[in-house]
Amino acid sequence: MKPFALITGSSGDIGSAVAERLAAEGYSLYLHYNCNEDAVNELERKLRLTADESQQFITVQADFSRQDGVDRLLEQIQHPIDVVIHNSGSSYVGLITDMTDDEVQRMVQLHV
Repeated sequence: MKPFALITGSSGDIGSAVAERLAAEGYSLYLHYNCNEDAVNELERKLRLTADESQQFITVQADFSRQDGVDRLLEQIQHPIDVVIHNSGSSYVGLITDMTDDEVQRMVQLHV
């Protein structure tokens, strides 16, 4: 079995570039996304074009800003993970003093 890597934020530019690199090195991949299912499905399709038959590419959805986000992700993992690339992220445009308590909590939940 090929080694498995989990890449969070796979639907974005950096995450998809990391996925392409690891796939080229022979890894099977868990491709995590939160909202952009179309982008991660397109990435999966693209990776399959050059992959060997033993590589697997599995999309997994989870919202890490929610309390149950990590649990939801772990429920979808069926193979041991050898590498984790934590690339998920979001940003807030504006002054931190203008953020609500909920927005601060969401940022901490996602990034920490």
